[in-house]
Amino acid sequence: MAEQPKHGYQIEQDITTRGMREWTEIGFSSIYYVLNKLEADSWLASQPGEAQPAAAGLPAATVTTETSELDHSARRCLAQVRRARFTT
Repeated sequence: MAEQPKHGYQIEQDITTRGMREWTEIGFSSIYYVLNKLEADSWLASQPGEAQPAAAGLPAATVTTETSELDHSARRCLAQVRRARFTT
């Protein structure tokens, strides 16, 4: 989603094509579970996606994007890590 808004199905494809299956066993339903949790925490936002061509094999589904809250939280976390690295 940092690259572009995505369907959960596209995230599943990314996990497979990027070789992440070698080190993770996240299931398809777990992807949607995590997306829903992140949306409930206001880190992601979803909206109805456009219908995809049948040849693409993708259904018309919800597209998830990052929110500014995720960006702010990530920046705060990174700042904490940097402070911890330089104070130890």
